Amino acid sequence: MTRLESANLEFAQLGIAQMGIAQLEIRALGNAPNWEFA
Repeated sequence: MTRLESANLEFAQLGIAQMGIAQLEIRALGNAPNWEFA
């Protein structure tokens, strides 16, 4: 694997992690509408 390929793989994994975090945040918002978010 080239250095560029490994960098692209790392970016892909970061993107997947960020999507997962966003889904958790959306789920938390949906489950707790009474929370106040600044």
